[in-house]
Amino acid sequence: MLDSVLSIIGTDTFWVALGAIGALVALILTYLQLRASRIIAAADFLLRLENAFSATDMLVKRKQILLILKETPNDFRRMDTYRDVFDFFEEVGLLVRKRIIPTDLAWSDYCAWTLWYWSAFRGYIDWARRSDEDPTLYCEFEFLFNTMLKFERRKLKRKVVVTPEKIAEFIEEEIGLLSNEIKCM
Repeated sequence: MLDSVLSIIGTDTFWVALGAIGALVALILTYLQLRASRIIAAADFLLRLENAFSATDMLVKRKQILLILKETPNDFRRMDTYRDVFDFFEEVGLLVRKRIIPTDLAWSDYCAWTLWYWSAFRGYIDWARRSDEDPTLYCEFEFLFNTMLKFERRKLKRKVVVTPEKIAEFIEEEIGLLSNEIKCM
């Protein structure tokens, strides 16, 4: 028995097979490490985005643009001074499209805001596209909206309906929440 084991170990085929198994194990471990690194990087991106979205200057801009929408909904020129709000969603959309941030993580953190801001400011976005003569303006935000809408429908297992009444409620609630957050800073 020992002689047969030693004769197998002594063959080149055995050592080639053992090397192949070792290489396969190394590849699997490398894949798992890369996957873990990707998740950590995505979480890091989300934390940075969260800090940017919750920064005092962004809270003030979000509140101001919502107040403009509430008081003078067609004053797109004034809204245009707060493009940073839409640029934020544009950045998140790009990160989701490039799969740097997984859809489920973006959904968890930004779905509601994405759905409401896109729906509430659709008139402004259309105006900005025409004004800049750039139909691709905020295309990543639009991608994010469509992706979040599909993901939300799958999660809820029903159609997501955004009505003008719900948008008005969102605007009121968001202004109130932002006012409180800004006071606390």
